Amino acid sequence: MKLDLDLNKKYLLGLSMGSDSLSLFYLLKNQGYDFCVAHVNYHHRQEADEETEALINLCKQNNIKYFIKHAYYAKGNFEDFARNVRYEFFAEIINSEKIDYLVVAHNLNDLIETYYLQKKRGLVSYYGLKRETVIKGVKVLRPLLNVSKKKLEEFCIENNYKFYVDKSNFDTRYSRNKIRQQMKNYSEDDLKRIILDIDKENERLHFEDENLKSIVKNNSIALSDFQSLDEENQIRALFQIYQCIPGYILKSSKARDLIEKISKKEGPFAHDEGDYELIKDIDCLKLVKKRNYNYVLQVSSLSKVENEYICFDFVADPKFFYLKEDSFPLTITNALPSDKVRIGKINKKVKDILSEGHVPLLMRRYYPKVIDRYGKIIFLPRSIVDKEGRYIVKKIIDML
Repeated sequence: MKLDLDLNKKYLLGLSMGSDSLSLFYLLKNQGYDFCVAHVNYHHRQEADEETEALINLCKQNNIKYFIKHAYYAKGNFEDFARNVRYEFFAEIINSEKIDYLVVAHNLNDLIETYYLQKKRGLVSYYGLKRETVIKGVKVLRPLLNVSKKKLEEFCIENNYKFYVDKSNFDTRYSRNKIRQQMKNYSEDDLKRIILDIDKENERLHFEDENLKSIVKNNSIALSDFQSLDEENQIRALFQIYQCIPGYILKSSKARDLIEKISKKEGPFAHDEGDYELIKDIDCLKLVKKRNYNYVLQVSSLSKVENEYICFDFVADPKFFYLKEDSFPLTITNALPSDKVRIGKINKKVKDILSEGHVPLLMRRYYPKVIDRYGKIIFLPRSIVDKEGRYIVKKIIDML
């Protein structure tokens, strides 16, 4: 088993003393790689201290630098706890020792187990495990993904490398262990056939993701494009849209709830996401960062006024804006949905006027009203742009 790694790089090996990571230890050593070892003792099993002691002796005998961390599980999901502890530990070592990569001994069986778990849990962007990835800022390499667990065990036995068996792997309360028991009697040919299936699935995912990238742009998708997708790809589209929120993982269950809301609720609406909001607008679906759209402009005489949201030219045609000698000073500010404007003999609410005019939801937040010195609304644009150039309500770019 020749490792296809760069001999000029420095590596950190996550070593547990199981057959897979122990095999990787000896492959790295025998093939002349520069590496050191990291080990976490979770004190979760009776044999944990014995394994840690054996690992220390192994590293000393082979003159390999090692780092040990003791962690004590309290409550919650143990797998999540263990994963967070070890990758934080790995990151500390990599930064302090100026190491290029973390190498882990995930093998062919691990890849297939992950695939089966992913199929049960829902949608993913990639099935199985990648040879190269980044986890919590750590660059990770998995050089043994094409080698079965059985071959790694045989490698250790043939060379008299003493490895330990984690008895918790037989505890079928864990989903992964159930899958391991089901795969116990798989032949090498069985594993290869499954890998071919995984490759086909990933080809399909790649094709679908590329198609979505062509219609999901700037955290936005046209409503007609979104509605034309099947549910699986609607979820994938939402995944792509939500990727702009740092550290946020959109769950499939929540994505399905959003899809139901989008399909059932007529007209524009905003779905709160903390510092962000998902907007279903008149013709698109987009995620935007929240901002304050409020503004107040004071106008003391006939003039042209402008800010990032609006532009008014009162000089060109004062009568168009219903201006009188005693109208000044004017105030231009946000029109509120509850405001009422006199149209002929009827007082209409602003929200109804903007809805009838198909004004986009985000634009409604900074849509202007003109108030005279007595506090009366004397003008509300009936369209976004005046053909004569007397006013414009600008289309702003929603930057994240």
